[in-house]
This record gives sequence, C-alpha cells and structure tokens, in this order.
Amino acid sequence: MSVIFSSRKECYCAFCRSERKVYSKRNIDFTDIIGSALGAITFMFIVFQEADPRALLLFVAFLAVSETFVQIRWRLTIACKYCGFDPVLYLKDTAKAVAKVKMHLDQRKFNPASLLASPLQLPTLSKERAELLEKAQTIGNLVNKRL
Repeated sequence: MSVIFSSRKECYCAFCRSERKVYSKRNIDFTDIIGSALGAITFMFIVFQEADPRALLLFVAFLAVSETFVQIRWRLTIACKYCGFDPVLYLKDTAKAVAKVKMHLDQRKFNPASLLASPLQLPTLSKERAELLEKAQTIGNLVNKRL
C-alpha cells in the first residue's frame, strides 16, 4: 500500500548517471490540507474543549509548517548524494554548481569509505570538444580585452 502512495520516485542523476530516489512532491497537496485541518481540529478540542475560532489560526500555522517541511524535504533530496550535483543550483548559478561538484568529488577522493563504493559514470571530454572550448575561451578573452 505504501508503494502506491509513495511520493518518492526513482531517477538518474543528470551528471553522474547514478540511480537514486527523490521526492517528487514539491508542494503540499489535498491530503496535506486535510491532515492540517484534522490536526487543527484535534488540537482545538484538546486545548479549548470546544469549538473556537482560533482553530483557523492553528490551521493556517499547520499549513505553513507542512509546506515548509515538504519543500525542505524535496530540496534536500534533489541534490545527488554521489557526485554533489544540484540541478536547482545549476539553473540559478552554473559556477556555484560546478564548484560544489568539484568540492564533493575532492572529498569523495580522500574518503576511505568511497573506495568500496561503486565508481561514478562521470562525463568525459573528448579532445575535439576540449579544443573547441579552449578556442572559444581565447576568443572570449580577446573580445573582453577590446571592450
């Protein structure tokens, strides 16, 4: 039964192609709203022993807390635990994402526990592609000097 209602899905890392599980639910849904309402009603009857309009404030607070926890859970699982690649950070700032992956891979290189782990399928750079990138970088440097 938990497999049917599971909010986790299997996917592959966009960088190292490792199989992993991530939470697919980024925001709360109808079941979370119902749970927050039931929690607010239960809390209202425990504390106030009768119907009270302050339960609406409790309901809103429970909604805010559940939304916060769902977003934090999603954000923590979206980054790859094997190579450190973070697609959200990559979309916002590519240089920071590259630095994060390099730092994670350096830590992995010096970690003795990673010696027994399965090797990563990191992308390789062909000689032709490296030459093209180097040529584009030198042209970019020349253009920047003239400006």
